[in-house]
Amino acid sequence: MIHYFKPRSSNSSSGFTLIEVLVVIIIIGILSAIAAPGWLAFINNRRISTMRGQVADSLRKAQTEAKTTRTMRAVLFDISATGQRSPRMAVVRCSTTAATEIATESCDLAGVVPDWQTLGNGEVKSGVVQYTATTIAQTGGGADAGQARLVFDANGLVKTSLSGGIPFTIGFGVTKPGSGGTSYGTARCLVVQTLLGGMREGNNSSTSTTECGS
Repeated sequence: MIHYFKPRSSNSSSGFTLIEVLVVIIIIGILSAIAAPGWLAFINNRRISTMRGQVADSLRKAQTEAKTTRTMRAVLFDISATGQRSPRMAVVRCSTTAATEIATESCDLAGVVPDWQTLGNGEVKSGVVQYTATTIAQTGGGADAGQARLVFDANGLVKTSLSGGIPFTIGFGVTKPGSGGTSYGTARCLVVQTLLGGMREGNNSSTSTTECGS
């Protein structure tokens, strides 16, 4: 049997047409536009959760040190550089004696140089996450104007007269690039709600829009 092979036309071609390529690009663009906000929100929530976890660990450590050493501990939150760098905090020892600390409402930090710790474990770009107004408002009695302060006495109890009262809220919010305050996303916070130092996680919601500040 003789087979005849038809020569391939020189006009035939393989591959994608320009229209097909444009359709694929448009579809990818639409899917990216849909997914990007959700991914950004996820990343921002992870950043804030990391910071909130660091604060919780530091508060527990400060409370334990206060009870163990019978000396007051102050947890300082640096609110002086909002919009410029990542939030910072420090745990310091009050410089009064144990007997005085128990009997009086004092936490002398004269001469104390805080060992500031930048929150975010180096994973958060400066200025992306900031303390919310709720944290900034809790400067406490006699505290430095650039610091919010939570103090544990020699028994490990929260000293409300120094800490601005209970609950004491450490709130975080995402800032819009180039702005000085939290502009978008859901603010989240850590709330110290009892004199014993009991803590819970909080966030702004439809039923509580101001718990963590803005």
